[in-house]
Parts: sequence; structure tokens; C-alpha cells
Amino acid sequence: MSRTRGTFFLIWISVLFVALFLPARAPACAFPGCPLGRFIPAAAHARGAGGTLWITDLRLLNTGSEELPITLRFLPPNRDNGGDEGITVTVPPRESVLLPDVVARTFGAEGGGAIWMTTPFGSGHFLAEARTYDASHPELGRRGFSSQAVAGASASSDSFLFVSNEPGPLGSRTNVGVVNPLSVPVLVDLTLLDATGRELGTSAVGLGAFGYAQVNDVFVALGSGGSAVVNGIVRIHARTWVVDVPTLSVPVFGYATVIENRSNDPSFSLAEPDPPDVPPPPRAPLIPGRSDR
Repeated sequence: MSRTRGTFFLIWISVLFVALFLPARAPACAFPGCPLGRFIPAAAHARGAGGTLWITDLRLLNTGSEELPITLRFLPPNRDNGGDEGITVTVPPRESVLLPDVVARTFGAEGGGAIWMTTPFGSGHFLAEARTYDASHPELGRRGFSSQAVAGASASSDSFLFVSNEPGPLGSRTNVGVVNPLSVPVLVDLTLLDATGRELGTSAVGLGAFGYAQVNDVFVALGSGGSAVVNGIVRIHARTWVVDVPTLSVPVFGYATVIENRSNDPSFSLAEPDPPDVPPPPRAPLIPGRSDR
């Protein structure tokens, strides 16, 4: 066994030991290699179908009483993003900062990706929100969606998305994205289902450290582009991706954008895990002499 392979083996044996004492859907930062901070799962400066130009504005709010340096890192697709240093924006106390077209104007980049935000003081007293919209025809308005920053606790190893596919100019299509909040590589399994739970297709996406990927038109990508499915589902399962190490479930972020073919108007949703079964609260005891009618 090489020294590199041996190092990975020791790291993941430690992860496996930790995982034995964690619930099945542990939050991301319960795992070694998971950073603090927050993520905008989807951001862009990219051309799309029908001549659209998708751009993202980012807002940062310092809710604390002292100025706050926030380091922003753009996570582009198909690469290991673990070594990026990022760009620091200092936000005065109780003030907000707007970063228009953040991918192009702040990072000098093009294409889609995610944004990872950290501070020197742990999670930091800040809020962040992104607005992604089509800027190709400003005279027609800004068709798009807003998304708030998510923390590691929102990531899950098993989660679900509602998706839709209606072929034709009056129909819709769905893009599905995944973000790895860990400093180690992961493999993400995507399973496409119809409303009855019938499997329509599967695929696997490999992500490096802090990796990002978007599967455009997921029905076409998974071999069901001709299916008219208004109420479909994508199930996301993420696992370790290290040679010679037992597979371990690890958490990722997932999202879907459902886009109308004619207007290119999108909606955005984050993947959600199977919610825990919480029993209903106990009924209050009856008061003697009082009717419950």
C-alpha cells in the first residue's frame, strides 16, 4: 500500500469510528473534514437556453456589533476546490453589503458554481442571501429565484427533490445540483423516480473536496427525456469515494431548479431528508364537570 493510500485509509478508519456513534443522518460538521461556514448552493454568470444570461447578486448582513471579515470562495464544477484562498469582504456592524453579479465581478469567473463563506470567528454573526436571475432582457424584468445561505446542519447523506419534465415549448425541465461541504472526495448517487416510485434512471456524480456539479435537464441526462412527469422525484445518496476504504454515508447539499421552457422562469428548492417521526403532543386531561364538545 502506498503512503498516500495508507494516509487515506487511516483518515477514513477514523471517520468510520466516529460514524458508529452518530445517527444515520448526521449533520455535515459532525464528520472530520467538514468546515465551518455557510454555503450558497447555486450561483452563476452563465449563458443558458434561449439566449438567457443567468447572473447572481449576493447580499451579506453583519448582525453583530463589530466589523466582520467574511471570506468568499467560488466553487466551480469538475475540480477539487480545497486549495482556494478566497476573497475577503469586510462588513461594518449592523450593515449590509450588496455584491452584484458576484461570480463575474467579485471572482472574475464564468459559469455556474457554489459559494462558500467563512469568518475567522467560527460561524460568525452574518446572514447571506443570493438572487439568481436572467439578465439578458432587462426590459422584460428579472425572472429568477432567491436562495438563503445554508449551514452544514442542512446537508444530508439521503435527501429528496421534487422535479418536473414536460417536453415541448409549453412544458418544463429540471436541473439538479450537488455540493460537497467536506474536504474529502464523495460519490453522489442520483435516482430518478416518477410519482409512483418507479425508477426512471440512475447516475453517479463524483465530487472532489468542496466540489460542485450540476446535471442539466436531469431527465435527459438520466435517459428519460421523453417522459412527461409533472410530479417526479430525485433521490440523492452520498458516500465516501476513497480507494480501499469501506463505503460510508456522508452529507451533501442538493438542489433543483425547475424551469419553464417558454418563459425560462425558474423555481428553486433545496433537497430535504426524510423528516423524523415526531409523535403528536399528548391530549390535555379533561377537567371534571367540563364538556369537551
